[in-house]
Amino acid sequence: RFGYSVPYLAAAAILIPALLFVIGSMGGEKQASSRETREKSGMSILKFLFSPRILSYFLFILFPYVICASFLSYFFPIFGEEGGLTETHISFAFLVSGVISIYVGPTLAELAARKLGVKKSMILSSAIYAAALVLFLISPTILGCFIVIAMFAFADGIGLTAQSVYYSGLPEVERLGNGKAMSIETTIENISSTCGPIIFGFVLMLGARTGMTIVGGIFAVCLILFVIVSAVTGRKKTDTSV
Repeated sequence: RFGYSVPYLAAAAILIPALLFVIGSMGGEKQASSRETREKSGMSILKFLFSPRILSYFLFILFPYVICASFLSYFFPIFGEEGGLTETHISFAFLVSGVISIYVGPTLAELAARKLGVKKSMILSSAIYAAALVLFLISPTILGCFIVIAMFAFADGIGLTAQSVYYSGLPEVERLGNGKAMSIETTIENISSTCGPIIFGFVLMLGARTGMTIVGGIFAVCLILFVIVSAVTGRKKTDTSV
């Protein structure tokens, strides 16, 4: 109705006051001293990254999870346009995903954490992602895309909170310091987000069925490897709800 430029300008007009409000709210906060933010045990960043629990979380959970999120942001708009969908229909898919995540996600996250615990909830969300990719292989259609997007949204409702709680509760995170550990996670997440469109670009080049078979297979293998590594290494302090 308004074209492309007006929504961008409207979003910027809303974002700028929000940023100013956040900056103003942070002004009165006292900064922690450098001594307080140092590592509790002198753990180096390199040692942190290559510890089994951290490495398995980044490689087998966070990295494939964030990459597969590009299904909605990159793959679906192109695939849908080639299938004859209008911009309105494609935007509707984003709306459905957002509504499910916002209104259903918190309830699912609380229920899953209470019934399964943090780690199992995180594994369940990744399993739903894998099942959604398998479903797309069975039905690589526009309707199949919408179902996959809905399944991803339900999985995000369960998994995003579980991932955050799982990672922040790892002993290695406590030893390194929450500030540095969260910065590293954000960096890995941004790298994964950048790689997502590249990988799904290859999916489009190879063909939807062939490309998604490869992506789905790798995702399933990563999930299995995480379960194995997690069982071998164990955790003493992470999942307090199990």
